Amino acid sequence: MNILATLSPYLIGLLGLSLIVLIHELGHLLSARFFHIDVSVFSIGFGPKLFNIMGEKTEYRFSLIPLGGYCKMKGSNIILDAMQNKTEAPEKELAGTFYSTRPWKRIFILLAGPFANILFSFFLFCLVDGIGLPIPTYPSRIVLASELNEKEYPADSAGLSSGDVITSVQGKQTNNFYLIAKYIKRRAELSTTLVVQRKKQLTSVQIIPEKDPITAEGKIGIYPWVDPFVASITPGSAADAAGLKKGDFLLKINDEPILNALRLKILLSAHINHSVIIQYQRAENVQESSLFYSGEEKLGIQFKSISYKDQTQPFLRLLPHSIEKVSSLFVLSIKSILALFKGTPFSNLVAGPIQITYLVGSSTQTDDPFAVHVLRFLNLLAIISIAIAFMNLLPIPVTDGGQLLIPLYELIRKKRIPIRIQYYYQLTGVLFILIIFIVAIWTDISFLTGLNP
Repeated sequence: MNILATLSPYLIGLLGLSLIVLIHELGHLLSARFFHIDVSVFSIGFGPKLFNIMGEKTEYRFSLIPLGGYCKMKGSNIILDAMQNKTEAPEKELAGTFYSTRPWKRIFILLAGPFANILFSFFLFCLVDGIGLPIPTYPSRIVLASELNEKEYPADSAGLSSGDVITSVQGKQTNNFYLIAKYIKRRAELSTTLVVQRKKQLTSVQIIPEKDPITAEGKIGIYPWVDPFVASITPGSAADAAGLKKGDFLLKINDEPILNALRLKILLSAHINHSVIIQYQRAENVQESSLFYSGEEKLGIQFKSISYKDQTQPFLRLLPHSIEKVSSLFVLSIKSILALFKGTPFSNLVAGPIQITYLVGSSTQTDDPFAVHVLRFLNLLAIISIAIAFMNLLPIPVTDGGQLLIPLYELIRKKRIPIRIQYYYQLTGVLFILIIFIVAIWTDISFLTGLNP
């Protein structure tokens, strides 16, 4: 595989993440300067510096480990020095530092970073929605999820069948699966009317979507019916090794018909670590190949989709729509945290820097026009920027939200927290972040080992 093609998603993703970190740290920098607190170091990344630019009062760095960034404000070493000397920092040393600033000013400075991320996401959502982002989706023909896992869903209870076409949801027309999912998500635990086409006959069906325990969105247990027409093949994948090519139409596996993409998944899952004979039509000819699929790597087939684009909105309507997007992402983040207390594995909710970088960069690795790449890239940046803002607001000692508790306490109690307590408070946060870092690296390793065969 071409090395540049392999690295390009990571390089583009690294650029995107660096931009998000830059926005966050700029919020801290500008607010600190507003309150006349000197910032000695402004760094994108941690660890050894790769290169730097010296300003009048600030050194601007780009450091080796792109896991975040920091603003080193005047007095940053006071807590450590006081602990080493086993004394409280004298008032004259605190003068003019971050720690001597009034509590409400420190609260403002700490909130400025997450707020900058939120503002950045809001701006990007306005931009993307104003231009209109084409969304890859499929026609409104459905497959029941129960075919995959034999569980009964609302779609089964309502009498829906694989091959049905949902033409409307609660009176709203649905000419693609994206719109079906969009309207169903809003109807959790609400009686909903579907108009279904089956064998050219239209039928009205009542259904109550169940609530997803994590997102609280409605779902009824359906997938899009994806015709097995190959749009592209991942180089080096199992499908590539079998000789499949773009434009092939998959017909059978071991003489069993491949009706749709979900059916392909079901058939292959019954033959993990075994070779199967896959039959496909290429141009005017029907051909056969041997396909070996271990189940651990990706099959490497992307099927043909259609493109849907929401109608562009006037500027004044973009504002509430973007606010709704930002708030819904915050709500989703809160529900994801709550899911930890309902048994969801911690590693399922944590993505490492390599995985995030790849996902950001891979948003540009399609055959779509350049403008579509840019819009998808910006949309994903907006989503990740909200995630970073949320994480920084969590009450963990080394995050902005955790540091916020100190001036908040001082503002309420009208007295300063002793240096010794602040030191152990931050040490606890460092240990917690170390645990998250280890889990994130583990998920990165799992991601990389499953990324390519």
